[in-house]
Amino acid sequence: MPLDGVYHKVKEGDTIKKLATRYRVTTEKIVGYALNNLQSAEDPLTPGAMLIVPDGDATPPTPPAVKPPSAPWRNRNFVWPAGGRLTQGFWLPAHPALDIGTYTGAPVWAADEGVVAAAGWSSYGYGNYVIVRHYDGFETLYAHLSRIDVSSGDAVGRGQQIGAVGSTGRSTGPHLHFEVNKGGRSYNPLLYLP
Repeated sequence: MPLDGVYHKVKEGDTIKKLATRYRVTTEKIVGYALNNLQSAEDPLTPGAMLIVPDGDATPPTPPAVKPPSAPWRNRNFVWPAGGRLTQGFWLPAHPALDIGTYTGAPVWAADEGVVAAAGWSSYGYGNYVIVRHYDGFETLYAHLSRIDVSSGDAVGRGQQIGAVGSTGRSTGPHLHFEVNKGGRSYNPLLYLP
């Protein structure tokens, strides 16, 4: 983007006021950005349209110090799988992951030791991806990779490089899509990261 902020795809029910609250800016910032072609904060938004939220902050709120009872317990935290900044947070049902924005080719590390359950190309929009099955039943998924450094069945160590950040599959730019799953359910990775 040509400025700091968030590029948002309008969904049914979105209003300028809701977007301003979500991205922690004033409605005037959104309306005042010329490329949004808005006259006032009361203008209806068309689902599927793209809006720029200048100075918008998509970083999710800090998670609670105590894991909610619905989240399965782990005996230790995962390590961060990539360096960078959060460009999209976890929200169900549409985005069961964190997106970590950084440069193409940046290293991607296994969040904990385990065995590679899958590595390859996904036709579901992940592009190049890796799934690591951890010994306590958790699985972590790493998507949109530019390169995969492991194969299915490989044992990997905590913090071992397993690939490189890219923009493959359905992606709007270089970032790592990182999921934490257990028992067929997705959980907010921030609950398990230091």
